[in-house]
Amino acid sequence: MRLRVAALVLALGLSRGARALDPERPLAQYGQDVWQTEQGLPQDRVNALHTSRDGYLWLGTMSGLARFDGVRFVRFDRISLPGLTDNRIRAIAETGTGTLWVAAEKGVTRIEGGVATPFGRAQGLSDDVVWALLPEPDGAVWVGTESGLDRIAKDGTVKSLGTRDGLSSVRILALGRGRDGSLLVGTNGGGLNVLRNGAVTVYGVRDGLPSEQISAVLEDRGGTLWAGTYDGRFARWDGTRFVPVPLPLSGFRIAALLEDRDGSLWVGGPGLTRISGNRVETLTEAQGLSSNQVLALAEDAEGSLFVGTHGGGLNRLRDGKFSGVSKKDGLAHPFVKSISGTADRVYVGTYGGGLDELSAATGQVLSNLSTKQGLAADLVRTILPAKDGSLWIGTTNGLSRRLADGKLVTYGAADGLLSPSINALLEDRAGRVWATTGGGLHRFENGRFVSLTGRDGLPSDQLGPVFEDRQGAIWVGSYGAGLARIAGGAITVFAEKEGLRGLTVLSIHEDEADEALWFGTSDGGLHRLKDGKVAAVTSREGLHDDGVFQILEAGGSFWLSSNGGVFRIARDDLEAVLSGKRPRLTKTSVFGAADGMPSRQCSGGSVPNAWKGPDGRLWFATTKGVAVIDPARIPQNTTPPPVVIEEAIAAGRVFPRGVPVDVPPGDGRLEIRYAALSFLGTDRVLFRYRLEGFEEATTEAGTRRTAYYTNVPPGRYTFRVSACNSDGVWNETGATLGVVLAPRLYQRRGFLVALVALAVAGAFLVHRMRVSQLVARGRELDAKVVEKTQGLVVEKERAEAARRESDALRAEAEARREELARKNRELHRANLSLERANQKLRELSYLDEPTGLANLRHFEESLEEEWRRGLRSGTALGLLVLSLPGLPALV
Repeated sequence: MRLRVAALVLALGLSRGARALDPERPLAQYGQDVWQTEQGLPQDRVNALHTSRDGYLWLGTMSGLARFDGVRFVRFDRISLPGLTDNRIRAIAETGTGTLWVAAEKGVTRIEGGVATPFGRAQGLSDDVVWALLPEPDGAVWVGTESGLDRIAKDGTVKSLGTRDGLSSVRILALGRGRDGSLLVGTNGGGLNVLRNGAVTVYGVRDGLPSEQISAVLEDRGGTLWAGTYDGRFARWDGTRFVPVPLPLSGFRIAALLEDRDGSLWVGGPGLTRISGNRVETLTEAQGLSSNQVLALAEDAEGSLFVGTHGGGLNRLRDGKFSGVSKKDGLAHPFVKSISGTADRVYVGTYGGGLDELSAATGQVLSNLSTKQGLAADLVRTILPAKDGSLWIGTTNGLSRRLADGKLVTYGAADGLLSPSINALLEDRAGRVWATTGGGLHRFENGRFVSLTGRDGLPSDQLGPVFEDRQGAIWVGSYGAGLARIAGGAITVFAEKEGLRGLTVLSIHEDEADEALWFGTSDGGLHRLKDGKVAAVTSREGLHDDGVFQILEAGGSFWLSSNGGVFRIARDDLEAVLSGKRPRLTKTSVFGAADGMPSRQCSGGSVPNAWKGPDGRLWFATTKGVAVIDPARIPQNTTPPPVVIEEAIAAGRVFPRGVPVDVPPGDGRLEIRYAALSFLGTDRVLFRYRLEGFEEATTEAGTRRTAYYTNVPPGRYTFRVSACNSDGVWNETGATLGVVLAPRLYQRRGFLVALVALAVAGAFLVHRMRVSQLVARGRELDAKVVEKTQGLVVEKERAEAARRESDALRAEAEARREELARKNRELHRANLSLERANQKLRELSYLDEPTGLANLRHFEESLEEEWRRGLRSGTALGLLVLSLPGLPALV
């Protein structure tokens, strides 16, 4: 695999102004992260660290070189990076020209322009065993070896220095640079050598050094020279000699020194030590460091400190928005149930460890109170510092009261408490103490408790928070039955019909700006009671979590604790949604473990589980300790993240960073992997990208770090990606990558031109062949036409003769037809005359000649005809005989 280390001016410009870790915060209260082999680190011994100019963190391990982008480790070894001299990396340096140098147990490697070039004895080094590197602005690098000090120039030439040049020893363990440009050389047995203007000054035990095996050296910005020894001792130059600086731990060599951008000095060796002014503090395994042997240090552009350890992998200290107090800081139990305090003390009720008392200023655990000292139970649900100096402590087995003189008194059923489990406490303006339990509401009067229950009008006996508003009314939340207001002897209940969406009320808060009351519920979101009306904001309106454990107010915002972390909502945002001007919340910030909280899961069901101190800091109970934030001093990551495109995959090929993406013909699938080199809150780093020339719209990718495309046609494209850090600061410039997708043969323009030309030539050839065929066919047709013409002439003559003959026959036939018609006419006239004669004869045969009447023949024929008709129709036949005068009778 090829590797490119590019210098990005943008990365340098963007990092300007970022601050280091807050020197006022105790080491144990920084956010801590650990990466080991389970998280992708090649090996758990980290010998070297370097933050490169383009924003990557480089690690030297005993199993190769690794590059880290905050999420993913990419390993380079002798197989994947030919030219690397050895996999056991000891030092990493970057010159002013952006060239990366890697020292291993066998020589050094220069990585430039994606090419790794080895240097060892064969290339002129004094020795193959290398311990230290020091880069120069001009591209050269100093190399400390087992047998001398070498300088490799930018052109690769090597110059060596040894005892003949004034060095007290040629076994070089450490290198550094003085403010005046001098070269600081820590030797193995020869003390500290300072090369200045060609001369060498040697400092040893006689000058106050604890040892002459100098394994780390640094001159800070104030001009103070510091030196660490191989046996774990430390010293500071005071102007005349070295003065020992005691460290809390010993036994390991001082392996790394680093001055952060705020001037704190960090010492890596036996533990991690910070020297800030006159304060010296060490972080060890007891405070969360993964190993007490520190081998390497590096500060990133966002001010975090990375720590390489022996066997513990990579650690990171970050200046989170929250600080924390947990079991490693002395809490009796990590699960915190309740929290309250005064101006100088914070009281922490734990889930099984009793009550811890902390310094409000530093968070240091001062003391613990448990059943061993007479506390009613070690599970503390509620705490109330009273005005008289006493401390009320509600447990699961009664109510304890520590008096101002330290005496402890416990109250139970004999004192009027209806249940031993105390859920919440309140001291009203009159100094009366109220307690809620699983049996009702109790008021402490004259040494015992007076109770109110569901029988008295409360919504339930299972009660939680209790609160007094500015008007003196007492409010009580229940578990599952809503809310009650007690004023003037009357109890008013608020439940579903009054607008509550959740009937388990976990917290009550009165608005600092007006007389509105806010209620947090277990599953119904946040409610506001104002002007007699209840309104709610839930997840449907953009609330981060519908379970609101506690409500605090600071800096014009509401701070709510929940199972999903602490979230902050701007007041004007809430007002806009509740008034109907906006459908959803738009100004919500969510905080969790990435922001320094011991756990994102806060504690609910106990009151108070969050507390606002007199100094404005907010304290939250979580399942792994106490989370503390100062709303007035929330550190913001203002550094836009450098954006890099790490590799592209197309047509079955991987194109590493820096390699032109010129893709051979394929199926149009394209995969591009990118990163934003922000190491804080990587789960909230967002990306957007676009493949210009292929898509018009920008894709909002969220936290996804890979872009996928299918069916991209051949052509030239530009992939552009931008990102924002966890605080929403965008690097709009981002990174770009040119992509060329080559077409297949049939998709190329030349192929199409050739295909068209071939088609034209083929068409022309076919045309010529067709013309030749047509000419030949024409000749053949001409011959046939001549032949047919001659035949037609003969046939025409024959036809003419036949026509003349036919005409003669036709004339003869016409004459015969006319003759026949004449004869037919004559015959027709004869037939008509004959028909008339016959008719006349018939008439004469039916009539009597003398009278002209029908005769007997006609009578008989008519009678027979009528007789037959009657038979057919079944009708009768009558015969009438008439006798006319002068005529004989007819029968």
